Amino acid sequence: KTFGQAFVRSCSGTPAMPSHSCGGPGCGQDPFCSIGPSRLTASERSALQRLREDYCNTPFDPTAPDTDQALCEVWNTAFPEEPIESAADGQHWMRLGFQCTRPHTDVRSGRLALDQLHSLATKHPQQLRQLVAEAQQARYPFACACFNVTQLIAVFFDLYEFQAPSPVQCMARADREQLKHFAHLCRVTPQGGRLVLNRS
Repeated sequence: KTFGQAFVRSCSGTPAMPSHSCGGPGCGQDPFCSIGPSRLTASERSALQRLREDYCNTPFDPTAPDTDQALCEVWNTAFPEEPIESAADGQHWMRLGFQCTRPHTDVRSGRLALDQLHSLATKHPQQLRQLVAEAQQARYPFACACFNVTQLIAVFFDLYEFQAPSPVQCMARADREQLKHFAHLCRVTPQGGRLVLNRS
């Protein structure tokens, strides 16, 4: 919720930060060098880099068996009375908030978005079911909304190793203080930045 509130504040007219290029030593190699290299400790910088390399930039393979397994587990958590054994195309995926009958096509910018949705399903199943029910009542696409939130967070904290568009055009990048707090959480959390990101 804290990071979600930060996204709302970031759309209040704050100008976007310039791209991460300070021209200093390491620029072009260290994605965080332009947002106050003196503000991040070496361990905080390392924690962010590990998060980038180990979790946020895994390519998405729609044909991989674990992709179908993750999709099935999300569905079966959301609708336990209607279990499925495969992620075959079907109208039912639109009930979960996918845009079309083939859920794989909504997973963009790598595997991160699906991994986070799957984490929500496996770690907080009751909350997932509640959110899905609320989304159906409010008539908004739950799965795609989750993917957009993941995209917002990743772009906000510059966690992608490639150029990725933000779902919110007016959104600024994290400032020095916000990045410092996020990096500190990633460093002190025993399970690392992945847990911090999944709980955001």
